[in-house]
Amino acid sequence: MEFIKRAQGRTVTGDSNIRETVEAMLSRIRTEGESAVTDFALSLDGWNKPFILSKEKKAKNILKYSGLIFVLGIVLWTYTANVTGGMLTNRYTNKNAAGITKKDMSTGRVTLFKNELGEFYNHPFFGIGVGGSKYSRMENLGITAASHNEISRLLSEHGMIGLVMLFLLIIIPIRNALSQSYLAKAFLSAFLLFWFLTINHSAMRIAFPGFIYGLSVSIILMNEKNTLHRE
Repeated sequence: MEFIKRAQGRTVTGDSNIRETVEAMLSRIRTEGESAVTDFALSLDGWNKPFILSKEKKAKNILKYSGLIFVLGIVLWTYTANVTGGMLTNRYTNKNAAGITKKDMSTGRVTLFKNELGEFYNHPFFGIGVGGSKYSRMENLGITAASHNEISRLLSEHGMIGLVMLFLLIIIPIRNALSQSYLAKAFLSAFLLFWFLTINHSAMRIAFPGFIYGLSVSIILMNEKNTLHRE
């Protein structure tokens, strides 16, 4: 169990009014609910941060922030499409720079992906060797393009070893994120998701996915000052 805050142990003796005080506090909490708890936390413990939200409040927050992200996404897309003269819209509607619809929406990526999965099927244990997928495509398809999917490349060139690599690449950042604060989880999850989506269409051909993956296994420390002082 993860504790947001834990009180220090203390032995209290000689106060005959403790029972009456506690009963009065509990009675107020039953009557006023969360507002009473908030008041007591602030007056007795100096705690003014949020408590665990109810399911209703969680649902409202999810809807609120999802709507905000959607609106901002529409605004950003419209602005970017306008700045690029419609090139961004063409890129994601299967059109070239002239606005002509292309034959293959994936620009050949699906063909490369199928070829590499086929090599993994034919060589499941040790794969076809490092860099072998390039020569396999040259022989079987007459294509000299580099791999655009890091997952299929790992499987085709390394076989089951590549599968273990992929498992470790995913599970290690997840375990790292789970051991950190909620805000840190949000950042680390975004880094991991960005890395995973990027290697699925451009592999590791540039340094940026590797840099983002490195951020996903980092440890984020929140600089929060504890203003609570006990005598």
